Amino acid sequence: MKKTLLFTFLLLSIGLTAQTTIYVNINVSGGNHDGTSWADAFSNLQDALTNSNSGDEIWVAQGTYTPGTLETDSFVIPEGTTILGGFNGTETTADARNWAENPTILSGDLNNSLTENPGDSHTIVTMVGNNAEINGFYIQWGYADDLTENSPTYIGRTGAGVYNNGNNKIFNCSIRSNVAVVGAGLVSYGGTLEIINTLFNSNSANNNGGAMSAESGTINITNCTIANNNSNNGGGGIHFYNGSINATNTIFTNNSGANGNINDDGPGTGTANYCLFYNGTSGNNGNLPPNITGSNNIENTDPLYTNGYQLNNNSPAIDAGSNTAYTNAGGNLNNDLDLVGNPRINNSTIDIGANEFQNYCINLSSDSIIYVDANATGTNDGRSWTNAFTDIETALAIQDCGFTGEIRVAGGQTFKPSTSRLCTGGCTSPRDYYFLIQNDIQLKGSYDVSNDTQDYSNPTILSGDVGVLDNNSDNTLRVVITTNLTNAALLDGFTITQGNANGIGQAIVNGQSINNFNGGGMQNHGNPTISNFRFVNNSTTGKGGGMSNVSASPSIINTIFVGNSAKYGGGLYNIGASPTIINTVFVENSAEAGGGIHNFSSSPSIINTTFYGNTTTENRGGGMINSPSSEVTLHNSVFYANGNDIHNSSVYPAAIINSNSINNFSETSYLLGNSGVSFTQLTSDPFINSSNPIGNDGIWGTQDDGLYPTNVGILVNAGDNSFNTESTDITGNLRISNVTIDIGAYESQSALNTETISAKSFNVYPNPVNNVLNIETSVNYFNYQLYNLHGQKIIEANNQTSNSIDVSKLPSGVYILKMTNNNKSQNFKIIKE
Repeated sequence: MKKTLLFTFLLLSIGLTAQTTIYVNINVSGGNHDGTSWADAFSNLQDALTNSNSGDEIWVAQGTYTPGTLETDSFVIPEGTTILGGFNGTETTADARNWAENPTILSGDLNNSLTENPGDSHTIVTMVGNNAEINGFYIQWGYADDLTENSPTYIGRTGAGVYNNGNNKIFNCSIRSNVAVVGAGLVSYGGTLEIINTLFNSNSANNNGGAMSAESGTINITNCTIANNNSNNGGGGIHFYNGSINATNTIFTNNSGANGNINDDGPGTGTANYCLFYNGTSGNNGNLPPNITGSNNIENTDPLYTNGYQLNNNSPAIDAGSNTAYTNAGGNLNNDLDLVGNPRINNSTIDIGANEFQNYCINLSSDSIIYVDANATGTNDGRSWTNAFTDIETALAIQDCGFTGEIRVAGGQTFKPSTSRLCTGGCTSPRDYYFLIQNDIQLKGSYDVSNDTQDYSNPTILSGDVGVLDNNSDNTLRVVITTNLTNAALLDGFTITQGNANGIGQAIVNGQSINNFNGGGMQNHGNPTISNFRFVNNSTTGKGGGMSNVSASPSIINTIFVGNSAKYGGGLYNIGASPTIINTVFVENSAEAGGGIHNFSSSPSIINTTFYGNTTTENRGGGMINSPSSEVTLHNSVFYANGNDIHNSSVYPAAIINSNSINNFSETSYLLGNSGVSFTQLTSDPFINSSNPIGNDGIWGTQDDGLYPTNVGILVNAGDNSFNTESTDITGNLRISNVTIDIGAYESQSALNTETISAKSFNVYPNPVNNVLNIETSVNYFNYQLYNLHGQKIIEANNQTSNSIDVSKLPSGVYILKMTNNNKSQNFKIIKE
């Protein structure tokens, strides 16, 4: 018995010792928290480090991790341990991770100020053994300010981001926004440190070495980008004293301080080969720095960044590096990715810097169709569903080549911004990421990949939730930005959610100033056509939780704004704007003023729009507030349960409702007293089920939504057909089901459903259909009409007894089938494959 127990104990001990992978996920729910799998992951990275042995790998899922609560706390990487970031928490191989799409942040922000300042960690990451590796992380917001620390290695006031003293490696990291006396981003006091595919930006040293300082030992830097770091003394980029620096395939730009890019301050040596130097900061130039030797460098030349620190298609850094230098440093040109997750080599020669230019524009016409499907497993060149791009960022970047064609995106998938494309100022962290649309493209989501048709009940989701999941404090400041668009640009079939514009200042994007406190979901500086969108749970401390239009006139059609919040304009804020809004719903948005919409010096036209359950804390325009110089035109629209439905400012020049506005209904706005403007007062709930506006299926814009007009109610047949030219309502039903259009975004199906015909009278199948549509019915004869989504009648038959319809010759698409018996009708949405 004792031998058996001993043998069992030895087996367990061997199993524990042989463990090679430890899992960490700050968002793990349940499990044993022992690090043995994603389901049982540690939620605290420190626990994984404590339980690791030499040779182990620690896999860390996306999220923000702090080293503790004390300024002296640090993530100490044990000797021989590799720590990998960029996982989403489902991967079975390290190669499946993506550090750009799944940002894993090691943060020194102990005081939760979202910046680096006193009280933050003195050193975020510490490597004082050998053979440790950190790979795929953002390391930010360290603050090494302990001026009383006078040990020989000054660990309390150097290396706020990373402190090294050994033979170690750093791959695929972004080290930024750290402050120290010396070596703010990184300091090394000994050994040989290899740094590959890493970005150092926005670090600041009070003395020397904003990005890094080699106080002793050797730092080898390969394919890195070192940009916009600062030093109050020397070497805003790199400073070396007793240590030595060897830089290869690396970009140095606009690092400030004496000898801003590289500063030689001692007996150590410095070399630079195949590097690019550029510097426009005070007292600096882009020459090879003093006392630095090397060859094949590009001097005094702008690298032409386009997307954060990515390269545009005219960058001199393209194909200007050394393949041999990269492989000698330990890189693998066949398998490695660059800092944003693209292949490390694109042509035959590696680029200079941390990011490889991806020339997807080759052999691509300006009017091509590009496909995006996160699950595509083909060549991923975007030319078909099989070979689709797996991320929407790559597709949108092709606009930089002049692309004005169509991008189709698979439905039911979530995409998050991972770059700040065409940002030339004010973009320093993942919160500054966004999706940019700057050309008149056709961007269409909600695609069913199996039949290449759109299904708006399964939308493509664009989410700003790039940090800790479901914690909006680190979400992007906006999800989508548009610039310079005309109404020829079509954006169709997306849900935008979790943008949080609670910043200060502004960014410069494609030459346009973008406020960091407006437009949490979308900020428009152009005039696109936006249709079949859902703006859900976006927020801002300023204006336009769901959307802000700045001197813009988009067309907004068949769109829902729900659960958005702002100071002004919970759903939508217009300034100097004249949008056209048709078949749209504003529901349960909130603001101090203008729960649904806030108009300032704007002239929107609002047609067949429903405002329900929007709120304000100041009782000013739960549905809509109109500030000075605004003139709003309203037709066929309804306001209910918004408190004060509409508030017009009386401040000169006073806001008004245009006198041509007609056929509008409101619970309170009949009190506005505008001469010549008529609102029909609502004295009871006009909707079929307003207590459940989304319906039991939990999907907006479907047949069970609760904001349909009540059958034969006050809103039915009460509009004016001439103002609305759309063929369908917000759910895809015919916009005019009888003779006269209804009020609001939903067309009542009172002549088509349970109040006039039994729901069991007709059943049609299969749906989707390829050839023959079967009709199951208890009636002896019936009539039917088949319409396309433009309202055109395609097929019609009367007094039918046959129980099938041949649709084999119809093009693929969505159709409306109207079945009639004894003046009673029922509609079906049919998908033809």
